[in-house]
Amino acid sequence: MFEVQYRRILEQWLLEDLGVEGDVTSKHLGLGGVEAAASIVAREPGVVAGLKFVEPLFKILDSACKVETRVEEGSDFESGASLLLLTGPATALLGGERTALNLLSRMFGIATRVNYLVNQLEGFSTRLLPTRKTLPGLRLFDKYAAEVGGASRHRYGLNDAIMIKDNHVALSGQFDSILESARESAGHMLIIEVECDTLEQLKHILAADRSMLKRMPRTRGVDVVLLDNMRPGELAEAVSLLKSHPRVILSEASGGIRGDNLREIASTGVDFISMGALTHSVTPIDLGLDFLVS
Repeated sequence: MFEVQYRRILEQWLLEDLGVEGDVTSKHLGLGGVEAAASIVAREPGVVAGLKFVEPLFKILDSACKVETRVEEGSDFESGASLLLLTGPATALLGGERTALNLLSRMFGIATRVNYLVNQLEGFSTRLLPTRKTLPGLRLFDKYAAEVGGASRHRYGLNDAIMIKDNHVALSGQFDSILESARESAGHMLIIEVECDTLEQLKHILAADRSMLKRMPRTRGVDVVLLDNMRPGELAEAVSLLKSHPRVILSEASGGIRGDNLREIASTGVDFISMGALTHSVTPIDLGLDFLVS
């Protein structure tokens, strides 16, 4: 992820906290010119994600700030662990403290939960995906944290892939014609994913793809089918239908999936499981910033 993609967001967050006057507490306590060192410390165990954003954030406030990482991205840590050492002007460290802790707490929380769920999938070929259910401004960070935690990459935005849902069919007409026109318009580079929530809809999708395959054997059709809110028995039958199709179409299960039924869903043989809860229901990891006073 290039710095140009997230620097402006970090600047906006700092501005939100500092406002026009900046940190008036540091200002009126006369802390300008004071050099300091501080450690970001874990108050509970978790998984690391997002360290790469910390130094750029503090350097926005003062280029003299430096960050020394003491743990690796994706690694586990215990309560009490010192994760980062920050050095630089005290006003900059204090000015960025809350923004840095808020961001890391959330990213650590996502990575920790994802890592736990990925471990639940051990023994299955099914991979976990984070969805676009993120708060505006947080998607790059939420998705990055999920991937560090062990999730596979899903689309980041509407520009990444074609996903045909029921609303698109309702607005555009019959699915058969939609599929063919979408593939012709998009060319071979864009993936086409189609959502369905019944086995009858899936059979219709596969029939349309098979028909297109006969007419244009060297043209891709449907690449992925999103199986939405299906019960495990239906999912297993849907996966079987997809695997018997003349060309490879991947399966993605979504809707009503929780930690306690994750393995049951994976046992149906689906290729992917997508969960909005990975990013829309985050439990932050408790962190603190402690200044080192000699």
